[in-house]
Amino acid sequence: GGIPDYLIDGETGVLVRQVDTEGLRAGLAHACRDPDSIARWGLAARTMVARGNTRAAHLSAILGVYEAVISERGRDGQGRVPAGNATRLPPPGLAEDALPP
Repeated sequence: GGIPDYLIDGETGVLVRQVDTEGLRAGLAHACRDPDSIARWGLAARTMVARGNTRAAHLSAILGVYEAVISERGRDGQGRVPAGNATRLPPPGLAEDALPP
């Protein structure tokens, strides 16, 4: 993940390549000519982040990584996950019902 994952050119801001001074100049000039675009980009960015960056989404992604590792490395040779590797406990302070299915 990086800036291009969160900044969609023309929708949530202006994306400029590294060391592209002309692109940076053009983006800044556009923002100065159309200050309303800054408000639109900000609202669109906030909406995008609010939709995808919830505690449940992060927890689901982290659990997905652990489950992938367990399924690749934790199998007992017969395709079964040993019981000790299958335990899913919520992090401290997070209710068990917040875990994704």
